[in-house]
Amino acid sequence: MNILNYINQNKKDFIIFFILCAEIFVFHATAKNRIYISTFILMPLISLIGTYYFLDKQIIEVAKRIVKNNLVYFIFILYLVTTLFYSPVTVYGVSKILGLTIFILPISIKILYLKENSSKEILKQFAYIIILTGIILSVILFYLWPIKYDGTKSFLIWSHNGLGRYLAFSIITYIILYHSIKIESVKERIFYYSIYFIIYLALYLTALRAAYYGVHIVLVLYYLFNYKNKNLKMDYLFYIIVFVIIQIADKYLFSNITVDRFKIIEGLSKSVISNDASLGARLIMWRESVEVIKNNFIFGIGIGGYPSVSKIAAQLLYPHNIFLELFLETGLIGITLFTYLFLNTLKTLIVKKDVLFYFFILYSFYGLFIGDISFMKIIFISIILNNISKNEKN
Repeated sequence: MNILNYINQNKKDFIIFFILCAEIFVFHATAKNRIYISTFILMPLISLIGTYYFLDKQIIEVAKRIVKNNLVYFIFILYLVTTLFYSPVTVYGVSKILGLTIFILPISIKILYLKENSSKEILKQFAYIIILTGIILSVILFYLWPIKYDGTKSFLIWSHNGLGRYLAFSIITYIILYHSIKIESVKERIFYYSIYFIIYLALYLTALRAAYYGVHIVLVLYYLFNYKNKNLKMDYLFYIIVFVIIQIADKYLFSNITVDRFKIIEGLSKSVISNDASLGARLIMWRESVEVIKNNFIFGIGIGGYPSVSKIAAQLLYPHNIFLELFLETGLIGITLFTYLFLNTLKTLIVKKDVLFYFFILYSFYGLFIGDISFMKIIFISIILNNISKNEKN
């Protein structure tokens, strides 16, 4: 009864909280269908339902602060809009821009509102929901495995890409939450290790290399920034043991497809690369992109225009590297604006030791290998929130 009273007293915060959880789930889950489902149907619908409950002066003030403190970001968006006038693929370009506005701004408003107005307990509940969803998806994956690794929707409504990204998000959330709580008993520690192992194994079985290696990069950075924590040494010994166990088990228990996908990274020989369509295609796309950039250096070819210049664009809409993508489509002006926003955010997150830094790094690593700019919503959400914390020193 006490819980119900607590929820009733904080009804608005809980509604915002659950909508935010749904939005984060949606922008991972929709994967290849993000243009149609995520941008035009699910996301606006979720946000509109939520607006009915919490559109008051407090929320409006938060929205005004976001606009006021993100002048460069909105100049960047405005410039993307201008490139539509000479883009050869305007529909795809529009979907990218909507993904960076309709999707990102409502989420940024909710995060800022909860961070400044909600109790820590509600914020912890957000983390618990993300983790619980990761556990459930992991168990379902174990039941359905082996799955396809060709980018098709082989896992419920997901490709292995969307699933892998969400599981990586869950792991990082779990690690940060765990180390923010004092764990003293052996039973609690064993429970934590068990949950970590379940989600980690599921992530490996998705064979999404960017997510798998991205998590390890974040783990290393987390240790470097928190090495004074005495419990970290034991935890990281466990992480290393799990890593070794998975590598050994892979050779005897898991699918050859999974093994082959990770061997591509282990040995970057030409013979190995040629056997992996995804990595071989990336090398072709990156070389193509560099050539197009040389001929369209200042203004680019227009947002969304990559498919018109790519020889393999029938299957791939973007070059699988957001920096090359922005340089190719928006030219020197667009990449300069983005680089300024990116480096400024990275610097501030490091100085302030903000937990958002770890998610920013994870998605920045993704940006080197998978997805287009509308995939990297965490990067742009981080940019928006960082500008507010930087400009409003109080």
